[in-house]
Amino acid sequence: MRKSLCAVLLLFFAGLAVLACRPSKATQVPTPKPTSTLTPTRKPTPTTQALRETPTPKPPPTFTPTPKPTPTFTPTRKPTPTLTPTPKPTPTPTSPPRRLSTGTFIKQTVPLDGYGELEIDNGTSLDAVAVFTTLTDQVIFAVYVQAQSKFTVSGIRDGTYKLFFMLGEDWDEKGARFTRKVRRAVFEDNFPYTTTETTATVWSVTLHPVVGGTAETEDVNEAEFPPLR
Repeated sequence: MRKSLCAVLLLFFAGLAVLACRPSKATQVPTPKPTSTLTPTRKPTPTTQALRETPTPKPPPTFTPTPKPTPTFTPTRKPTPTLTPTPKPTPTPTSPPRRLSTGTFIKQTVPLDGYGELEIDNGTSLDAVAVFTTLTDQVIFAVYVQAQSKFTVSGIRDGTYKLFFMLGEDWDEKGARFTRKVRRAVFEDNFPYTTTETTATVWSVTLHPVVGGTAETEDVNEAEFPPLR
């Protein structure tokens, strides 16, 4: 059985060999058409480019330490003392000075029925009171003459007299005296009066200094001044 199978196989392969050795009919080989060959342009891959270009190494970051601020010492200033001005007291309004009219008689002890005259010129800045007395300081009359004013006393009897005067301002009628800027004086020379049938004595005095004046005065205190009350 096996032998017959082998013979059959050999015959089969022999037939195939005979067929292979027989010349085949001429066949037309088609001329190959030219084909265009496209050579693709290769783009460098990122890996290839990375391999070709050597990256420039970046310098490591430099850390500059932040300097600590130097403490500034501000000197402590002493407070400037505040000067509080001392308030000035409000001045008390001063009332206008009290005064009398020129020619007002403050005191008169003897009638003025003579012929003599006394001209009084008060050229000072203060009011005045002229006091005519006897040689023993007995008051004949006392008359008020304002500053920068004149007054003439008439009717003086014959005799020899003394003339006191008081300067000042703000006349106190009750006390018969000035309350401010007071000055008291007396003329050193006496004043004689004589009347004849044709003449009568007239004296002119100034209570302020004048050029060429001959009368001298002397200051007196309050106790030496004739009382007017």
